[in-house]
Amino acid sequence: MGADFTYVVARIRAIEASMPDNAWFQRLARSGPDSLLQTLREQFAGFEAADSIGEYESGLMAERDACLELLSKIIPDERYVRFLKVGYDFDNLIIAWKAKKLGADVDLNIFGTVDPSTMEEALEHDDVKLLPEFLKELPMKLERAFESSQNAAVSVYIGEKEKWNHLLRIAPDHKTKDYLKKKIDLMNIKTLIRSKRTGLRREALELAWLEGGEIDTDRFVSAMQEGEEEFYSYLKFTSYRGLLRLGLEKGVSEWKVDVIIAKMLLELLNESNYEFFSFLPVIAFVERLEYYIKLTRTIIVSIVNRLPEDLVAERVDSMLVA
Repeated sequence: MGADFTYVVARIRAIEASMPDNAWFQRLARSGPDSLLQTLREQFAGFEAADSIGEYESGLMAERDACLELLSKIIPDERYVRFLKVGYDFDNLIIAWKAKKLGADVDLNIFGTVDPSTMEEALEHDDVKLLPEFLKELPMKLERAFESSQNAAVSVYIGEKEKWNHLLRIAPDHKTKDYLKKKIDLMNIKTLIRSKRTGLRREALELAWLEGGEIDTDRFVSAMQEGEEEFYSYLKFTSYRGLLRLGLEKGVSEWKVDVIIAKMLLELLNESNYEFFSFLPVIAFVERLEYYIKLTRTIIVSIVNRLPEDLVAERVDSMLVA
């Protein structure tokens, strides 16, 4: 018998009831720079220790980490906790490797199975023995990709593939694996649109397609030779037809593409509203949490950069989830 998530789901529902609603986000969007920090403190305990709005990233990460840490303590099966955490391990290692290659400083996520300082030490001293088994080969693969291409972006492709392949291997149940397949497809769709429009990620693009989704990677390869409209016509017959209803079309701005794809994933997870005993509501909660943090960050950056209030409000309205 699988793990019983009844208690976890009850805790999640209680947390969700206290999360900011659309009216609060709209009010935040119309806050002036002087009142922004106070408005944030109304909803996010992570901002209590912030002395200025310049510390907003620390505040957002503190809020997210507190929620994730709570989940990790109450989830009744270690396999599910591990699934939540190891994706951050891959992200941290890829980010830390790239930062070392570029000589840059970076803040790593503390919510993983490996302490960030241990990961940085392993890379600094080329000592993979400090890493868990599932990460030990990744630095070498990143280095090999860089040596052959002299392009850090190609190494990132390899790292992303390793991450999602590993998550598919350790997915603890079929609903979790189905979620991964859909997320992989949506990420590939985003890569396709960006590559067709901007020319970015064109180098070694064959390495950029993530495998394991419902849509075969060959379909994305052929779509690169087609017009956008042809691919959107194809989407009408897939699980992602809702993207078109949400406004995905040729000419829609790139930031809106990101919003539409994120909203699509949240919609695909809506069935979790009727689940009370499974891991799916946990996945949906984490995705919503990440989306709310992204929305909050968008508002903060827009206000700090003194974009016109009406422009900020318009962007926020398009990002709100019903």
